[in-house]
Amino acid sequence: MGAPSPIERMTPGSGRVILEAAATATETPRGRVARVARQAGGWPPDSVRVAELSDLRQSATAADAGCLDSGSPSSGQGCGMQLSSEMITASASLLVGVVAGGSALLGQRLTLRNTERAEVRRSALALAETRRQERLAHVLAFLEAVQAAERIAVDRHHHGVDDEQWQARANAMIDRLWVLQKTLHLLCDEELNDAARLLAFAVRDLVRDGPKDRTPPVETRIWEEIGPSRRVFLDVAHLHLRELTG
Repeated sequence: MGAPSPIERMTPGSGRVILEAAATATETPRGRVARVARQAGGWPPDSVRVAELSDLRQSATAADAGCLDSGSPSSGQGCGMQLSSEMITASASLLVGVVAGGSALLGQRLTLRNTERAEVRRSALALAETRRQERLAHVLAFLEAVQAAERIAVDRHHHGVDDEQWQARANAMIDRLWVLQKTLHLLCDEELNDAARLLAFAVRDLVRDGPKDRTPPVETRIWEEIGPSRRVFLDVAHLHLRELTG
């Protein structure tokens, strides 16, 4: 007879031992924990078995937490969930940053636009007020010239003054009156200019010829005759200046 083959030399329990060894080589940390626990069932495990169980549990926990056992389906799912959670957190942080940055930029643009609009309106109001003050000054200067011409007319036709000095005053005041009227023509609208021209003509006629009604007191007749033209001018000037302020 020849020598027995390796299979023939196997004892009846050898096959089970080989299968268990193969299963042990491929099992996961949690599988090893379960196997040792099953082997320890039915009687109290000794201290060596308890220490082995403790080490196996720690290894399984470390493998799950750090994704060390890449071949384990449960460990792969845990690692994937952790990565997905980190990606979601990072994406959410990025989205929040983008939204916050966009909101800040939009707020800055709106603030700048409102500031520009307010500045344009302030500039327009300031320009309108400057024009109003300028025209008001010319209107007042014209009214002062009218008042001075009235006093010259009263001196001539009420007090009887008719010397060369009065004549020089009268000519100078009439000239100033027309210069101021032409200034209003340049700066103001047509309606105000027409009212100023009518008042200037009325004052000139009073200075030269006196009032049409010479019933005493002549001073009162002069004021009554120039009153309507002056009132029209004042009303038109009031409307004109009010329109300038908006």
